Amino acid sequence: MARGTLAKLDSAELRKTFVATQRSNVRLALTRLRSPKSLATMNRAIPYGTYTHINFAFATINPRTLEIDIGNANTKDMLERIGSLKLLQPDLEIWVAVGGWSFNDPWQPTHTTFSDIASSKESQDRFIKSVMRFMATYGFDGIDIDWEYPVADDRSGKPDDYKNFVSLMKNMRNTFKGGFMGIGGALGNGISLTLPASHCPFVNAHTNMTDIQEGLDLLWRNDIDPDKVVFGMSYYSRSFQLANPGCSEPKCIVASAGEAGSCSNTVGVLLHAEIQDIVKEKKLAPKLYRDEAVKAIHWDNQWVSFDDLATWRLKGNSIRSQCIKGVMVWVISQDDD
Repeated sequence: MARGTLAKLDSAELRKTFVATQRSNVRLALTRLRSPKSLATMNRAIPYGTYTHINFAFATINPRTLEIDIGNANTKDMLERIGSLKLLQPDLEIWVAVGGWSFNDPWQPTHTTFSDIASSKESQDRFIKSVMRFMATYGFDGIDIDWEYPVADDRSGKPDDYKNFVSLMKNMRNTFKGGFMGIGGALGNGISLTLPASHCPFVNAHTNMTDIQEGLDLLWRNDIDPDKVVFGMSYYSRSFQLANPGCSEPKCIVASAGEAGSCSNTVGVLLHAEIQDIVKEKKLAPKLYRDEAVKAIHWDNQWVSFDDLATWRLKGNSIRSQCIKGVMVWVISQDDD
């Protein structure tokens, strides 16, 4: 869906088109790149000319040293070779994402790592120096700080995270000033807007259209430049099990997350290709919710909302009307195009 959908959003008005790629997908793409006759196949994995930026997800951070860490030898191999994608698209920027949702799970050894890094100038400097070494070693162009989420007590946050996060981003920006590196960050619900836009080239917003508009309105009220906002979309959807199969509209009660997909292998998550298979197999007629810019289907006791070309067009119209010129998609390996 990536190539056609982003084209329909009017690429002339999009200055930043990000796609996240997981380590498994990078291995597939780079393996295909070895043989000249398979370049077209590699381009299907990461479409040529569609994206301006690739975010490699994820590198990790050592919770003891507070330095960026590649994790293992396989990741090191992929990092060393991913730059070959620039042979096809010389102006492509390759970024590394650190953190992610599971990084802050309470049972992970890294659950307070972002808070620990941001807590002092000394720990910030140690982390930033490791990022500089990483960029120089692998030739990456930027870093995406995916801290989910500062202060949130259910995500191992600490009360001082707001001010410390601002301090960290300011320190990174000042260190990188005049250099080659970019900085991005995820924007969660309730995040403090005391972070000056000059410290961070862009922030990502990623949710459904009605909720995202509330977040965007908060940005506009605080005079955040729309040019620094990247609008998040996804190739997966959240699914639910209905408490009452006869009540299948939004705001109906759900009993639990939906059944795992055969490919997603994750309870409550369906990939777009899986949803299209369900629609075809069960002869379903998706319902469009125009205000939310999503479609939904239900069968048996299962319910899922999702995007397709029509809803991406609606979202595209909305972001154009608000002068947002950046789009990010998670994740390229889930693209069903």
